[in-house]
Amino acid sequence: MNKQLSLASLAIFSLALAACTTENPGFGDTTPHVQDGGLDAKVKQDVKKKLDLPKKPKDKAAPKDKPKPKDKPKPKDKPKPPSDMQVDRSTDTTPPDQAGPISDGKVCPTPTACTYYKWNGGKCTPVHKPAGTACNDANPCTTLDKCDGKGTCSGNTIGCKPLSIQNKNCGNCGSQTRTCTKNCTWNAWTPCSGLGVCKPTSKQGKVCGTSCGSQTRTCDNKCQWGTWSTCTNKGICQPFQVGSQKCGKCGTQIRTCSSACTWSGWTPCTSEGNCSAGQGESQPCGNCGTRVRTCSSKCAWGAWSSCVTKGVCKPSTKQTQKCGKCGTQSRTCENSCSWGGWSGCAGQSGACTPGQKLPCSGTNACGTTASGTKTCSTSCAWGACVIAKPTKCALTLYGTADAYIFKYRPNNNYGYTSYLLSYPHTQREARVYAKFHAVPTSLKGKKILKAQAMFRSLPNFGLSTCAYAALTVSGSLPKASWGETSITWNNRPANGSCTGSTTPLTLQKGTEWIQSSSAKWCVFNIADRLACWLAGTPDHGLIIGNYQLVTGYSTPEAHWYTKGTSSTQKPRIYIEYQP
Repeated sequence: MNKQLSLASLAIFSLALAACTTENPGFGDTTPHVQDGGLDAKVKQDVKKKLDLPKKPKDKAAPKDKPKPKDKPKPKDKPKPPSDMQVDRSTDTTPPDQAGPISDGKVCPTPTACTYYKWNGGKCTPVHKPAGTACNDANPCTTLDKCDGKGTCSGNTIGCKPLSIQNKNCGNCGSQTRTCTKNCTWNAWTPCSGLGVCKPTSKQGKVCGTSCGSQTRTCDNKCQWGTWSTCTNKGICQPFQVGSQKCGKCGTQIRTCSSACTWSGWTPCTSEGNCSAGQGESQPCGNCGTRVRTCSSKCAWGAWSSCVTKGVCKPSTKQTQKCGKCGTQSRTCENSCSWGGWSGCAGQSGACTPGQKLPCSGTNACGTTASGTKTCSTSCAWGACVIAKPTKCALTLYGTADAYIFKYRPNNNYGYTSYLLSYPHTQREARVYAKFHAVPTSLKGKKILKAQAMFRSLPNFGLSTCAYAALTVSGSLPKASWGETSITWNNRPANGSCTGSTTPLTLQKGTEWIQSSSAKWCVFNIADRLACWLAGTPDHGLIIGNYQLVTGYSTPEAHWYTKGTSSTQKPRIYIEYQP
């Protein structure tokens, strides 16, 4: 190994370092420290000695290698000076071939094995050493290192370059690699990888179509098989293959494929059936009828069909039936298997013709008269009158006693008047007591659809149809009986309560219902009161009170007809229910 250039590099680097550390200890100082255009004479002399390298002796054997000293620990890297030296120094007085500080404190780059730097025209420019100059390329695997005149140091390889990689082909389009070690020797080749499936230009063949056909394919330059060629000479059948086909009446004939992949001739038809598929035949049956059968797809006769298009009777057969009012008549079958006409109806002894219907009337499920229908039975007698069940029943209970009581005259009875008065005045309040025909016990368990107490207003009398009249919660059912001609404000019965019913009593205000322009009614919903009566609470009628009392004589009052008037005007209870 030639180490002479290393000494030169070390000398130049020392020169630069001395300039930086001795004469210019701070890069911030811009004052030049070089006098007379150069460095100190002693430093220049030391550099000259390091650059005067000994020449190689001629025609002498190379000295033996001295034992290598043991490796010393490497000193820590010193900080590198800045690399950018392209600064204009046109005004600098430093000699052009000297390195040193410039006005901004920077120096030239550190020299390399084959390149050093000099000032030229105020700039630090590189100078390449001549080709053939001995150098050191720092590669342990080279010898006789020399500069190439362009700044590159290289030598003759004595092995391989560490970490370099070498490749070679293997197998079918495969490859192997190996890597150079730090000792300049090659590692072993890696296994062959990336192999293809075939060798380029090789061919492969196979049988196709029938056993007589063939096709080929060729391996491409990427070691992969190409597509198969078209199948040739494949023939029309497989050797020794047997073919068959239907013939005649579901028979069979066969043929055999030869070794040349061609068919032989067909054999005679065998295993035929007894009819042709789809063939049909017919025969007489029954009373002038016909039946048919059809040959199946397997050339066998199917079962006979049922007898069709036959007559309705056997010739000379007689038939009788009832007629009229339980009489009889007869007819005879003719030669065409059809019946002749019926004879006249004889022996009629019934009251009606079976199935005959007539209108009738009777009592329906509501207990009222309704229209129905009766039907004649098969014994020629009339059945019972059948009446349709109504969807709902209506019941009207008219008043039997009524009177009003007057707080302003508490001892007077007003059961004799021709009207009933409901008056909500605080000092002159008037209430109505009314009894009706008893509610039928047959309503127990029935679904009540509607229950109303109705009072018709007197025309042109009073100020309102209902005023403030209402069935109050605790004051609408009298606890005891009372008399129409004897009840007063002071002797009125106490208010009763509902017993036995789970339906609670609620406030029911009177609602005006206009039947016509001259017939206006004050209507109260009494469904909860009706439930009380049906549950066992004594029926002493109703108390029509007021849901609000007011002062002033302009208070509205209601006047209603009493029970003594016509049926179209008297008070009533109207009930609708499901039968």
